[in-house]
Amino acid sequence: MRRSPETHHRFSIIGSGTSWHATLLAEYLIEYMARIPVEAHYASEFRYHEPSLQTGDVVFVVSMSGETADAVESLRQITKSALGKNVLKIAVVNSSSSTLAEESDLVINVQAGAEVPRSIL
Repeated sequence: MRRSPETHHRFSIIGSGTSWHATLLAEYLIEYMARIPVEAHYASEFRYHEPSLQTGDVVFVVSMSGETADAVESLRQITKSALGKNVLKIAVVNSSSSTLAEESDLVINVQAGAEVPRSIL
């Protein structure tokens, strides 16, 4: 399928911890299979710089809880930026009632179930 440059420029995927590892895999798979440019960002670093966004970009913020402070602040940084309204913001979370889900344009709820406390393992 051919895409016009005006449709979207690139995907950015933001995550921390285990979610960061998921962003790295997603970056590889999307670029390999869909041939869409992807940038993976660590949330604790992304939140402290001015986002380099273009109209039509798509930003995924990945956090199982949807409450990870760095991920939430990264999303807010994007929203406050000059092009924040022209970027599609998608939360990838395990809780559709989380802060990330509520503040994003779209939500992908992975429905992974409750986290198992480490003390049980």
